[in-house]
Formats: sequence, structure tokens, C-alpha cells
Amino acid sequence: MENNLELSQHYKLIELAIQYIEANVNRQPELEEIAAAVGVSEYHFQRMFTRWAGISPKRFMQFLTKEHAKDLLARSENLLDTTHQVGLSSLGRLHDLFVNTEAVTPGQYKTRGAGLTIHYGLHQTPFGKCLIATTERGICNLSFIETSEGQAIDHLVSTWNQAKMIEDHRSTAPLTDRIFGYHGDDPGFR
Repeated sequence: MENNLELSQHYKLIELAIQYIEANVNRQPELEEIAAAVGVSEYHFQRMFTRWAGISPKRFMQFLTKEHAKDLLARSENLLDTTHQVGLSSLGRLHDLFVNTEAVTPGQYKTRGAGLTIHYGLHQTPFGKCLIATTERGICNLSFIETSEGQAIDHLVSTWNQAKMIEDHRSTAPLTDRIFGYHGDDPGFR
């Protein structure tokens, strides 16, 4: 069992690691480098980071890289320049990053969904109502309703203003059920 001092030290190490990753994300540092920067072994660092952050250091770096790429593409950067500015070695890596994390290609993101069909639905979850949207590749949006359903849908439509939008509760319900663990036992859940 860890004591409060150990927990405090782990918290500080993870804080330092997050700061290090954020400061160096454009270089795409390896796990060994990040662990050395905070003074722990790779194995221990991987386990500690995943425990505290809920995701692996690599997944955290992918998220930061993708968010930076989205910002650049929104400012009209071309795909090749974006690839290099975020520290990726090829357009293929940028493409894979977007497809695996956003369910769209970088080009589709840049054109705000031109040529895409997006199915969406509103669903009740244990955390409140959510809006989930999918492309043929997977989930491209999952957000919780903060003010009104209409505003959430308007935001989705404005984000993907070139895509064809189809309200399709039937196709999005199984995904929501899988994510939030609904298995049909509670008819009041929906």
C-alpha cells in the first residue's frame, strides 16, 4: 500500500512528465527519453503514467499531436506542412493518427467533412445525455449535452458543415451502450 508521501511523489513525477511531453511533443520523444527526464525506469514510468493519467504516455502524445494538427489545419496549413510542424515523419503517419483518433482523414477534417456522411444520435448515459456521431470509420464526436440538445447538434453541424448529417439513433445506440455499459437491463436508462 502506498503512503501519502509516495502518492505525492508520483503525482509530481507525472506532472513533470506531462510538462516534458507537452514541451517536446513536436520531437515525438520516445518512452525511454521521457522516463529518463523524470528519473525513473521505462517500465515503472509506463505503469505509473497509465495509472495516474488513465492512458499511456504514447496515447497522450498522440492526443497532443492530433490537437496541434487540428489547430494548424483549421488555420489553412497544408497537409505536408502540418505533418512536419507536428513532428511526424510522413503524411501516412498524419493520416493514420487522424483515422485512429478522429475517424476521418486529415483532408476530411480540413475540408470540414466534404464528402462525408455523419450519422448522429442523442442518448442517455449514467453521466447525462450525450451526442455521438460516426463516420464509416468510427466515432468522430462524443460530447455531453451542457446546455441544450439543439446547441449540441448545432455545434456538431458547424464543425462538420460540409458533411451530410443524418440523425440515426438506431445506428449510434449500440455504440453508446458499449461505451457506457448498458446491456438492456434498465428500461429507464435510455
